[in-house]
Amino acid sequence: MIVLATIPDANGISPSIVTKNNIKLLFEIQKKVDGIRANFFGSMISLTDICMKPIGQDCATQSVLH
Repeated sequence: MIVLATIPDANGISPSIVTKNNIKLLFEIQKKVDGIRANFFGSMISLTDICMKPIGQDCATQSVLH
């Protein structure tokens, strides 16, 4: 789980957490997570190789963006 937080300004007003930069950051993190590979007894595997796929090709795991 990734938690993004803001710090209130001097007047106690918190800035919006939903910003263009934060959305870009989340998609960059998701891309890196999707690119993770590991050596499993000599075979390179990814999360897609080991995730649960109850209804076909799509993983049932949550992404960074959920």
